Amino acid sequence: WKEYQNPKKAKEIDDEKIKEWFYNRKENIAIVCGEASNNVIVIDFDDWGLYEKFLKLLEQKYTAYKSIIDNTRKEKSGKGAHIFLRLKIINETDKEYLRTQKQFVNKVDILGNGSIVVVAPSIHKSGVKYELIPPINNPIQEISIDSFKVFL
Repeated sequence: WKEYQNPKKAKEIDDEKIKEWFYNRKENIAIVCGEASNNVIVIDFDDWGLYEKFLKLLEQKYTAYKSIIDNTRKEKSGKGAHIFLRLKIINETDKEYLRTQKQFVNKVDILGNGSIVVVAPSIHKSGVKYELIPPINNPIQEISIDSFKVFL
């Protein structure tokens, strides 16, 4: 997957390549995070309870940002949840926020450049199916660096 971190290489993927990867096979699906996916980052909670605490904290203290999370793509993962956001990059300095931060806090990673995230309808190694969290038609919300800093 590393070759697809290059945005130019990622754009070369066409319908034929996708059919080759998945036709009559049971493969998982992943998104390459960071610049290769037009600045998609993922807040990866490895524990469902932590995800729920995060949502409650937004509701109690950061109500202005709650709508961003309510209206972006989210999914239940094998152990927790993923929140997908697209960072609005204005200058080279902003790209610093696209870096992956493993164990940002205990059991929470920020996935960016150099990372992939397994997505629905994939199957986790535990046998749990990745599922979108309703509403399932939410697009990935674009968010400014200043707004993203609130989540950090």
